[in-house]
Amino acid sequence: MLDIPRIMNCRSVIVGPIHVLASANHRATLSFRAVCFVAVFGLALSCSSLCFAQSVCLPAPRLLTTMPMGGQVGTQVEITISGENIDDADELTFSDPRITATRKLDAAGKPVPNQYVVKIAADCPIGIHEARLLTRLGISSSRVFSVGPLPEVMPAKANTTLATAFELKVNSICNAVMTQRAVDHYLFEAKKGQRIVVDCASKGIDSKLDVVLVVADSAGRDLLVERRSGVLDFTVPEDGKYAIKVHELTYKGGPAYFYRLALSELTPGAPIVRQPSTKTVNSFSWPPTGLPEQPATAEIEPNNVAAKAQKISLPCDIAGSFFPAADVDVFEFEAKKGEVWWVEVASERFGLPTDPAILVQHVSGSGSDEKLVDVAEFSDIPSPVKVSSNGYAYDGPPYDAGSSDILGKLVIQQDGMHRLQLSDLFGGTRNDPRNIYRLVIRKAAPDFAVVAWALHMELRNGDRNALSKPIALRGGSTMALEVVVVRRDGFDGDIDLVMEGLPEGMSAKGLKIPAGKSRGMVLVTASEKAPRSVGSAKFFGRAQIDGVTVVRPGRLASFSWPIPDSWGEIPIPRLLADVPVSVSGFDFAPITIAAAAGGDVREVVAGEKLTIPLTLTRRSEFSGATMQLKSIGAGFEHVTSFDISLTSDSSEAVLDLAKLKTPPGDYLIAFYGSAVAKYRHHPEAVIIAEGARQKADQEVQALATEATKLAETAKTAPVDKKPEADKAVAAIAERQKAATAALAAAAEQLKQVTATAQPRDIVDIVVSEPIAIRVKPAGTK
Repeated sequence: MLDIPRIMNCRSVIVGPIHVLASANHRATLSFRAVCFVAVFGLALSCSSLCFAQSVCLPAPRLLTTMPMGGQVGTQVEITISGENIDDADELTFSDPRITATRKLDAAGKPVPNQYVVKIAADCPIGIHEARLLTRLGISSSRVFSVGPLPEVMPAKANTTLATAFELKVNSICNAVMTQRAVDHYLFEAKKGQRIVVDCASKGIDSKLDVVLVVADSAGRDLLVERRSGVLDFTVPEDGKYAIKVHELTYKGGPAYFYRLALSELTPGAPIVRQPSTKTVNSFSWPPTGLPEQPATAEIEPNNVAAKAQKISLPCDIAGSFFPAADVDVFEFEAKKGEVWWVEVASERFGLPTDPAILVQHVSGSGSDEKLVDVAEFSDIPSPVKVSSNGYAYDGPPYDAGSSDILGKLVIQQDGMHRLQLSDLFGGTRNDPRNIYRLVIRKAAPDFAVVAWALHMELRNGDRNALSKPIALRGGSTMALEVVVVRRDGFDGDIDLVMEGLPEGMSAKGLKIPAGKSRGMVLVTASEKAPRSVGSAKFFGRAQIDGVTVVRPGRLASFSWPIPDSWGEIPIPRLLADVPVSVSGFDFAPITIAAAAGGDVREVVAGEKLTIPLTLTRRSEFSGATMQLKSIGAGFEHVTSFDISLTSDSSEAVLDLAKLKTPPGDYLIAFYGSAVAKYRHHPEAVIIAEGARQKADQEVQALATEATKLAETAKTAPVDKKPEADKAVAAIAERQKAATAALAAAAEQLKQVTATAQPRDIVDIVVSEPIAIRVKPAGTK
């Protein structure tokens, strides 16, 4: 519950579980409870927001846009980037080494700000890749960079009318930015009978664009409109020119509303292959390990009623589609009492707007004597952890790992025929053959899948941030990644969490997911002396299943955009293609909390108290004198929270194992909380800028002295030397003009970096370095 007295007190930051909601599930809505909350407590939140003027989350580098957003395989393309906190950005890197970038140089051989030349190798895979910047603060968040097989172009000027439409060739891709409060126009030529597919990639490439597509005739009269899928399948009625109109659903536009418009010819009857797209967070749990890429069987229509049910035998692997609208696919199979099967359906995890549901019934008799007995119903895969209940940062994580797909246990109650009906709960009005599914019924194959994301601050003072958080560590910092698991087919054991392949000065420790639980942590730490470095890590879960060690790769999730206030914008999370990690080498954590020297493992006898001395390395001033810490780690989740002083170099944690009832064994824990640091961003830039200003000032003064001398020389110069002397005076005047401009620019730069380096109150998560504990059996020494 919200702590109203503390909010109204406006004295300290209120920290609960460190989360913000950003549900990936298309069924998420703002609950009635949330609406009531806003109505009742809106005044309190407004007061609180004014009282808490600090920002949330220390500055992190974020790559926001690239233009263009991709390129043709085997070519070279110049791109322009934008971002936030990308001070001193130098390298532009990609998740695939076959895409490389160098700085674009001007005529003088100097790097052009924010421009790069990207080379895409001929053997680079077609599809989605991640682009990132290496900055002073480390590796940035990523932006999608698409590699395709078609030639690519960009409009050179505005094309918001039919008269200024950009001509686009069939079988090409256009990279563009949506014009605000306007409609972008394109023209193409086609012949009668041609099948033309217009495919606009937007949300799937990190754009904020909700696209509306229109195909029109040469006079601009609309022929075909699509407002949901972003793709049009158009059969050309007559030879001639046709127009494509593109606009945002509510006519928004600007740099964040970019798109890739693919215009291609397709043979009649061939399936439409969409442009590559990012994957939703919940897709991490598909496919099951070992599942063939292609299903063994296809659904055979018509199978919509019992009389035409498709006969199958178990186990089975079937591909089908929720088509036409209100489609119900019926299957029948024989099974014996006591048999246990596991049923899984994937559809929403393909990125489709579907909600599969299954009803299994036992069938006896026939005709008018037929008797049906419900055996099982299956609907959703629940989130492994509780998701926020009201649409923003309140009582759950910022990501939803659950799905509207199906994963459930089917226990056969009696011998005989069984009927399975599969439908889409949202399919009553959807008439799209691309809404496909895959139905798998198998004997138990215990397994698991894991996904991780950076912890988010849950400030119960009206803050609703949902920020992309790259694993870009400051020296002396520890970053916590929350890890959740979807367990498959009854697997219920411990899962160890591992991250490997870290750069020099970085380490990672996994706080395991205990048996029967769904949540663990990975703590990534950069030592204070860690050099500037970047790498691509491997993250995985490891468990014992039926006596065999099983390792499963984990996925990392992030937000497509940093959303400072999710009241005004719905956060969009997605999976990343890899696990990039970095250390700044320049910037340092405001505070480091670690166990004081005393051995790698702290030992305690079960039922006794353990006192852990803590060392606090402070590199900043703080608002407030204390910070409240809680514990994370299996066996120690219920440690009573305690305060540490932000003005001291040491503290201690006392763990009462009698209250915790932690059994003997080895454990890994950490402490976490939040603090409001008076953060100074890039303070060394002030020294550099001051030096540049002084140098520019000295140049101005030196030129003034030289100009005075040249003027005196010109006055006394003989007639035959006068032109040469006047020329020298004119030249020095030009140099003085340039030097004065350079001084003004240096002074302005100094002013800007000085303002940026001023202390700002920023609240962020503070996580201690991991602490190993060994609990010995009672009675041992």
